[in-house]
Amino acid sequence: MLDVTSTQLNSTQLSHLSPAGVATALTAIASLSRDESVRDDDQVARLNHWGAYALLMMLALAAGAKQYVGDPVNCWVPAQFDEKWYNHYVNNYCWVHPLYKVPFSEPMPVEDAERWVTLTGFYRWVVVCFIFQALLFRLPRGIWHMAKWQSGINVEKIVSMTMDTALADPKTRDEKLGHVAEFMHRWASTRKRPSHTGRAFQMRNYMDSMWKRSGYFLVGLYLFVKGLYLAVSILQFQVISMFLDVNFWVFGPQVLSDTIFSSTPRISGRWLSEDAFPRMAICDFRLRQLSNVQVHSVQCVLPINIFLEKMYLVLWFFITMLAIINLYSFMSWGMDLLSARKTRHFLDKFAHVITPGKTPKNSEIRMFNSLARGYLKSDGIFLVKIIAANATDLLAADLLRQIWVRYKKYRNKQGRVPFLPEDGVDTPRDEYPMPPTLSS
Repeated sequence: MLDVTSTQLNSTQLSHLSPAGVATALTAIASLSRDESVRDDDQVARLNHWGAYALLMMLALAAGAKQYVGDPVNCWVPAQFDEKWYNHYVNNYCWVHPLYKVPFSEPMPVEDAERWVTLTGFYRWVVVCFIFQALLFRLPRGIWHMAKWQSGINVEKIVSMTMDTALADPKTRDEKLGHVAEFMHRWASTRKRPSHTGRAFQMRNYMDSMWKRSGYFLVGLYLFVKGLYLAVSILQFQVISMFLDVNFWVFGPQVLSDTIFSSTPRISGRWLSEDAFPRMAICDFRLRQLSNVQVHSVQCVLPINIFLEKMYLVLWFFITMLAIINLYSFMSWGMDLLSARKTRHFLDKFAHVITPGKTPKNSEIRMFNSLARGYLKSDGIFLVKIIAANATDLLAADLLRQIWVRYKKYRNKQGRVPFLPEDGVDTPRDEYPMPPTLSS
């Protein structure tokens, strides 16, 4: 049992936790979820790092307002506590101290150890838990934002500059897309160059060429981030299960079973299972009168738990839906980025940029495939897909046309003929000089 003489708690101290202060703090944290104008991911990723984050911050704000606006706990006090401030004091005391559950069908425990077995008090930390869950959804976005720079290209700049041309006139659009194509051309043509010189950096340059400058860095990073979104959405179930000390994995079906399919009638519209969100609990406190210490056990109603129960029900369905969407998105992007057949199908949509208004020749198609396979590689194709996902296929096609023009000039400058044996053309090797590689 707890001794009120050792706890300096009064209504004045609680008043410092004003609703305005709580709202200001939560609003400041929620401002992190602003919708960025630059989009360098897809809609599913934004549903995680913006949608889920915003929902959890709104739940935190609502739960915080419920705690400090109104009475989250109402306790029945003995008749001798006839003054109003007695009741106010008991409510405040029981709000900040542990309560324990005792079913009406069971006798009141005598020993303290027996009472503390069924302690409940999670509701005081629910705002912190909501904020922690929200920050988990921002973690993959933060990793993507910090690590994508290692690829050597500004993904945000590429996407934003392309999207800015959507409503421009044809001349301005071609000019701006030309700048974007030039950025991508310099990136693709210099990607294999060592970033450091000297024998001491040979191993580092080798590792960079195998990872950061391999042409597969952005693809691997994006799939890793997609996997993180899936893992975070599944981890939410375990976090809530540990916080509430219940099996949250089956919380939604159990609630539906109790409310719709249960043959046991409900009482006053409430759900029969209240293990996770008890409506009533017992609070013990001591009062010192001279040399005597009197122990009082009061019964308290927790209206905040009814409110929280509905919140977690909504959250269960949202996280379940989000986990399914994340699984589909992870598998879909994995197939699109790792499957050669999917890549060819994607590039087939843009093959017309080679010869506008004409049917491209086989040699031109082979050279276009060489552009994708040996020049842009998987990272470059990924950038085109991100642009198509955030803008339109038309803008992606116009950008690819600009890149195509620069690629042909680049090959001619390197002394390479328009199509080579290595591009799949069955031409004797001695008809052409041995061309330098793209890494030279």
